[in-house]
Amino acid sequence: MDWKSMDSFYDPYDTEQNDLMYLEDDEMLLAYNNEPEWLFNLKNIFFHCMVPSIIQTLIRFSPIILSTIFIQVLSIKTYFSTKILVFTNLTISLCVLVHFFNLWITIYFTTLVIINFLLLKFKFYSNISVILTCFLHLFIGQFWLDRELWMSFRGAEMILLMKLIGFSNDFENSKDLLNFLNYNLSVSTSIIGPWISYTQYTNQLNNRSSYSKKQIKNILKYFMYTIITLICSNCLFSLLEEYLENVPFSNMYFKAFSFRQSNYFICYFAQFIVNLNQFESFNSKEKNEFIIVRQRMIELPRSMVNVVTNWNLPMHYWLKKYVFEKMKPKYGIFPSVFMTYFVSSAIHGFDPNIILVLFSLSWLAFVELNFRQKINAVGVFGKNHHSKKDSKLTLKTIDLFFYILNIYHLAYLGQIFYFDFENLNETTKFSHGIYIWSRTYFSSHIISILMFLISKFM
Repeated sequence: MDWKSMDSFYDPYDTEQNDLMYLEDDEMLLAYNNEPEWLFNLKNIFFHCMVPSIIQTLIRFSPIILSTIFIQVLSIKTYFSTKILVFTNLTISLCVLVHFFNLWITIYFTTLVIINFLLLKFKFYSNISVILTCFLHLFIGQFWLDRELWMSFRGAEMILLMKLIGFSNDFENSKDLLNFLNYNLSVSTSIIGPWISYTQYTNQLNNRSSYSKKQIKNILKYFMYTIITLICSNCLFSLLEEYLENVPFSNMYFKAFSFRQSNYFICYFAQFIVNLNQFESFNSKEKNEFIIVRQRMIELPRSMVNVVTNWNLPMHYWLKKYVFEKMKPKYGIFPSVFMTYFVSSAIHGFDPNIILVLFSLSWLAFVELNFRQKINAVGVFGKNHHSKKDSKLTLKTIDLFFYILNIYHLAYLGQIFYFDFENLNETTKFSHGIYIWSRTYFSSHIISILMFLISKFM
């Protein structure tokens, strides 16, 4: 058959094509009748969700992976000067940014970096002016740009603004435009993160050592984690959905679980890339690997503080260093914590659902901490030798209570991120989150208010 265009391939009146379609449907129906339902569903998910998800993801992110490998090979195996490597990396990074977004967004990012470079170069109220410029861009994106366009590059802009603000706090000026551009726009961290400091960037630039066995093991491990969390994010809930529709908590839990898995997927892929780049960790104890997320600490949270700190470790470090620790000496703990959550909401683009969840998290963490302190203060735990066993049992019981409660909080909070992408403008409004929580009677918020009131009378 001579197809002159792709349209003729999908001709609805092509009888040969229709015969093939009906044949495929008949074969699927025959297979369904001859197999257990669970096995048929599992095969269907495997061939129509797992395999396509992995292939599409590898194709989509292959420019980042291949670019990173190419730059690392040049760095380790050649004797090119640092300036040539920086120029090569920047050129490749700009091309990849154009591929992922488009030419105009890439120009927008580059212009933003150059404007902030000039503000730092000429010391025009550098720190304050950089922060104001960054927040101005956030307001423009959230309240002026088309919603779908803004969502397409909001994550990359968040990383960029964190780099610019962090740099302006650490250094008075930047003398080298090429390095400044490469630090902010490098393909290894500019598209999916994570945030890295300028010191980490310069240390990585000067590191031309080969990979150790442990580094190779970590790189392969994080790539495997990336694939597993991708499958869990895209396919697990689809597999379980029909079995969970009449079980309220399970349905809510797995919706939130899918959202958390999507965060782990991004974090593990970013871990794979930054470890491939041999970036040093923030934690001196983790010299051979760069860790972004601690999944176990989130899925089995002893406290809500563990969820907040381990969700994205570089971001937590950034917020602690540049917001909380700068405000605490002047304004005290509570205003500093409030401002930290406000800035976190801001750099996420003032997204209504994120604002609701972040401030709910701060409230839940505060109530839990206060409740634990009151329990400890009233002498629940024995202080003499004979009551040590009772104290351990009491402590384990209280910890178990908070484990179960915090798992419920995670399910309750996370369900609002299970978006209907066909109605994105509706599902990214404050009313959406409030409506979703109202279906579970604002249970987590009510529990936390009751705990707060009880702690006041303890």
